[in-house]
Amino acid sequence: LKWAARTYVVAAIGSIGTLLYYLMIYMNRR
Repeated sequence: LKWAARTYVVAAIGSIGTLLYYLMIYMNRR
C-alpha cells in the first residue's frame, strides 16, 4: 500500500508540474 500511495503521489506531482510548466509557457507566449 505504501509503495502504491508513493507512486500515486509522485505521478500526481509530475502531472501538476507538467501542467504548471505548460501554463507558464502559455502565459509567457501571450
